[in-house]
Amino acid sequence: MGVAAAWTGQATFALSSNGTLRASLVPSSGVDGASWTNEAAIARWSATPREFLASLDPDGGFAKRYLINPTVFRLLGDIDGKRILDAGCGQGYLSRLLAERGATVVGVEPAKSLFDYALERELELGQGIRYVQADLATLPDLGRFDAVIASMVLCAIPNWPPAMRACVEALVAGGLFIVTLNHPCFEGLADGCSRAGRQDRRRGRAPARGRNVAT
Repeated sequence: MGVAAAWTGQATFALSSNGTLRASLVPSSGVDGASWTNEAAIARWSATPREFLASLDPDGGFAKRYLINPTVFRLLGDIDGKRILDAGCGQGYLSRLLAERGATVVGVEPAKSLFDYALERELELGQGIRYVQADLATLPDLGRFDAVIASMVLCAIPNWPPAMRACVEALVAGGLFIVTLNHPCFEGLADGCSRAGRQDRRRGRAPARGRNVAT
């Protein structure tokens, strides 16, 4: 039997004196399991400010840059000419990185502000990415994909089993499904990663790359 926990708080955003935009997750005592639905989660993500979305360019931020992205691309291998679904693409940074490497990319995102930002960047860059605004749990038929990536997505979907099923069903036979998730013991590291990223930018260098632990 699997057990899943969903965050039942709200996102708050603050602009610091040095120009860094920070997001915080604040628990809400008035939200219970029955009311924390996919629709409720999508509504809250849809309120994400554009400034925060822009701050994630070009590669999703510190943790994505040095921990998640290198592992995802190592698992993918050569993707030139491959058809890839970025499931829960957010503001589209990963879709853009995939397209830069020659993939044909479809990005799915239900939250309006994230979807709008991704579409805006596609209109600017013209990478040929197709963006679809849809809940992964009710994914429309988009054809079949050589790979499906759900990076830091399923943990944000209250009713995640249908979303995972839709991702698997979208694969070609023998296709690759990549999922990244936070381990609960690391959920308190966001502030540390943010501080490290700011320090490295002030010093004008990239932080030491951590050991890749994915197998």
